[in-house]
Amino acid sequence: MPNTIAHFAINGLFTRAVITHSDFKWIYLACVIPDLPWILQRIIKALPFAIDPYDLRAYCIVQSSLLLCVFLCAALAMLAKQRSKVFIILIVGCLLHLLLDAVQIKWANGVVLFAPYNWNLLRFDLFWPESLGTYLLTAVGILYFIFNLPKTIQPNCQEFKFTLMTISMSAVLLLIWLILPIMYMQSVYSADNHYISTLKDSNNRTGKEIEIDRNKVVHVDGGIKLKTSYGELISLESIEARKGARISLQGKFINENKIHVDSFHVHSNFRNYASMAGLACVLLVWLVFIFRCCLIGMREKN
Repeated sequence: MPNTIAHFAINGLFTRAVITHSDFKWIYLACVIPDLPWILQRIIKALPFAIDPYDLRAYCIVQSSLLLCVFLCAALAMLAKQRSKVFIILIVGCLLHLLLDAVQIKWANGVVLFAPYNWNLLRFDLFWPESLGTYLLTAVGILYFIFNLPKTIQPNCQEFKFTLMTISMSAVLLLIWLILPIMYMQSVYSADNHYISTLKDSNNRTGKEIEIDRNKVVHVDGGIKLKTSYGELISLESIEARKGARISLQGKFINENKIHVDSFHVHSNFRNYASMAGLACVLLVWLVFIFRCCLIGMREKN
């Protein structure tokens, strides 16, 4: 998927064209919402307790779908005075985010756009994250963010409505966002999204086709292996890649623990760094907004 910054200009230009005077803070927040499950996945994996990595992945796949984005968007919009407008800004932004994600080449990955009716992954496979198109989108996103920064952090402290009802409704919708994925995890396994069922059923994967997205190469006992995002080490055949490289691959299991690689792509770290910078920008915008509103509130009391 494109990095976070690459979404800024696309989301901003389209959203403000169709929704008059859309607030930049909400537009940028919409750029992050579909990625929140994957951010939370990294946090959970770092915690000192055991959790089935396949179930965690299935949960995140469901939670990153457009269906689940609707509930989180509604939970956030419930706290705004113009809740209908904010909800539309957020859901349009999520849809744009998912469609842009589907444009890039993502072996074994994709967008769950039509759940719960269809759990097949949508992907158009037009260009890699390391392509010129991604770099151009990122550059335009940076310029767009900087140019609109004064308007973005302009405090409008009256745009929220915190009442018992709005907070309660927001909490209920947030709980649905957290709990509903559990109900649909089996659908992810049945569709073999991200080849999750193929990888989990290690005793019966010989001869099966496999795709893997952005996993790390390690060298063990003179052989090349792939350390999957589930923590498994799988031997690789017909590939030359440096230790520590992050690759996507297509191939076939020739036995339970070895993949014959038909094609592979080596990724750079650009996407990770740009995404972290984009997330920092969104967080900074909201923190500055909250800080300025607090200052205005203190001045009004005095």
